[in-house]
Amino acid sequence: MDLVCRAAEKLHLDGADDDFSTTERLRDALKAVVGPALRLNDADQQTLLSHARLLRYGAGEIVQCAGEVPVEMMFVVTGLVRLTATADDGSVVPITTLEEGGFLGLTALTRQPNLSNAYAIDEVTTVEIGREHVEHLVMRQPLLLQDFGHILEERQSQVRQSLHREWFN
Repeated sequence: MDLVCRAAEKLHLDGADDDFSTTERLRDALKAVVGPALRLNDADQQTLLSHARLLRYGAGEIVQCAGEVPVEMMFVVTGLVRLTATADDGSVVPITTLEEGGFLGLTALTRQPNLSNAYAIDEVTTVEIGREHVEHLVMRQPLLLQDFGHILEERQSQVRQSLHREWFN
């Protein structure tokens, strides 16, 4: 694991002493962001309530590390997340930026390592849901599973293209 990722594991703002992660906030985030992304009805959202959590990340904080196999999917509720890859020479290559409604950790479903790092550009709030709970939902929705497959292929292609461009510059 990358040293920066290992050092950042305990820096989340969710440890702050406040009442940020309330049931009401989580319910609102599930309805506004996760529900549409996973095509969930109200009953599915209610079921997820006990299996999801809200987390916050500060500007510049690592949200996800390349090379790790995620154990959850993360849905961006607020803020911006930059996906980057590291070139062979160690330079950081920007891939794309995710905003509200975007998600990370898609490779949790395939149990493959992330190809990119993810950093909070500003303060970011995510809803995180464990792999087994997301798997249960997408297995009932073949079209969603197919969409996720296309998104994963697209992101892998973006990483390859960005690194290829960097190599030729």
